[in-house]
Amino acid sequence: MLALAALCLAGCSSQAVSVERLTTASPAPSNTAFISASVATAEPAQTAPVPQASPTVERATETPQTNTQGSTTATPGMAPPTVPASQRAYGSNVQVATSDGVKQTVSVGYLLYLPRGYGQDRPDGWPLILFLHGSDERGDDPQALRRNGLPQALDQGLELPALVLSPQCPLGIRWWQWTEALGALLDQIESEYPVDTGRVYLTGFSMGAYGAWALALRSPERFAAMVPVSGGCDFRDDSIPEDICNLKDLPVWVLHGAQDAIVAPRESENAVNALRACGGDVQFTLYPDADHVKACELAYADRALYDWLFSRLRKSQKTSEVWTTKHKEG
Repeated sequence: MLALAALCLAGCSSQAVSVERLTTASPAPSNTAFISASVATAEPAQTAPVPQASPTVERATETPQTNTQGSTTATPGMAPPTVPASQRAYGSNVQVATSDGVKQTVSVGYLLYLPRGYGQDRPDGWPLILFLHGSDERGDDPQALRRNGLPQALDQGLELPALVLSPQCPLGIRWWQWTEALGALLDQIESEYPVDTGRVYLTGFSMGAYGAWALALRSPERFAAMVPVSGGCDFRDDSIPEDICNLKDLPVWVLHGAQDAIVAPRESENAVNALRACGGDVQFTLYPDADHVKACELAYADRALYDWLFSRLRKSQKTSEVWTTKHKEG
């Protein structure tokens, strides 16, 4: 089960389809809220270490990336008054603690999507989506992340009113073994960019879905909502983590394909049933005709998913109406 659950097959493509649990897929409403994006293809990311900024995070100066037209990204955290939507590759150094408590520096490559209008005055900051990829995209070249899931949908024209952070997991590591590095990278991005920390969302596909469950269980208070796609909550077997009820206050939308031969649908069903038994805020979509990869395609092309996601906020946070207003205007 472990070997199967860690696999992620071919990349996903963007196709606007909204599917309810145990129903046949049907075309989504007009896609007027998603304006076609002009997305630049970045050069390979480089990492440049700089002095440590805090006890837990070493801030790195990400090398500006040049697109195929020759334009260059501004310094991280800075932008012109208005910019088109873009997704580029970066590298950062973060510090993590080893099992014996010793601090060590690790390099993390990632894609970062900046929405249209980034740089304009937003007192509350921008929402942020953290996307975790499947096992096939592990390595040291974040450009590989463009062939799968949410990064691919953004490259193909999807626009979102949020930052999207897509880190790359190293070879030989799985996300649930790297949650501390993910937390440190998220700390760094939140300190360098105008992020609304009350609207940070977590999602992942296949191995990334297992990673999303693991990261949420490690820091349940950090996220406003979670969307695991085609993956269970315990990579070892069909069992459920003993602390699953720590997520009962986190809105969760689980999506899976009924024809999935890589990660059995029961992996998601078991997690959903356990969370519901705790009184959790969880909903479940089972795509009746979708396999492992098709469920990924359907999920990240579904406009209703983003409507739901951006309507959620962390408890005690004030809701921003940016997505609602834009969606109504569309």
